[in-house]
Amino acid sequence: MQNSPSTSASLPTPPNAFDWRFAADGRVVLQKLRDSSAVAVVVPAKIDGAPVVAIADAAFAYAGLLTSITLPESVEKIGANAFFRCVSLTNVALPNALREIDSSAFDLCESLRSLRLPNALETLAPDAFNRCSSLTELLVSPGNTRFRAVDGVLFSKDGKTLVAYPCNKAATEYVVPDGVETVGPRAFAYAQALTSVALPSSLATVGDQAFLGCESLQSIALPPSVATL
Repeated sequence: MQNSPSTSASLPTPPNAFDWRFAADGRVVLQKLRDSSAVAVVVPAKIDGAPVVAIADAAFAYAGLLTSITLPESVEKIGANAFFRCVSLTNVALPNALREIDSSAFDLCESLRSLRLPNALETLAPDAFNRCSSLTELLVSPGNTRFRAVDGVLFSKDGKTLVAYPCNKAATEYVVPDGVETVGPRAFAYAQALTSVALPSSLATVGDQAFLGCESLQSIALPPSVATL
């Protein structure tokens, strides 16, 4: 399954396609995509000679025709709601230097099926992939020291926290692995197919809204260590 655009023949989108600003340190923050009808965007690595290091809050929000986005290696942060309701987005190339993905960054990206998290990623908002109704797997680059993926499900590197379960994963039943101590906030939110979840005896904490919007969920097997959700 392809989860990033082919960029070998792609040219950067011209800087005048964006609103942007200089940050206090002289580097560039991309503020807004001007053309909401854009289909494929390759963010330039530099504008006016300065590196593009951040995608601002809601920068690409409501770009309903956007199918692919390629971010340069200089980008370190994706802001809140950056790609909100980009309903046609299927291909996302995240740079290895990316360190932070903010709240609801990819909320309602209904066509996104797979995403690979890069080596440098340290901070991921619990609702970053909120309501991505086609998302079947989350992958992690092998050099990442904060996260790992097991069968498309995202965990902390040490395996003690289940971070995110893709909304469109096909399984109807899921057994959370032994050793997991925390189910993170919104970890299973909007998981469409799940009818039952079994939690391990190692579990101590279930985060806020962990099962929000799981409309097919009929049963949750609780260990003695967790009395209520």
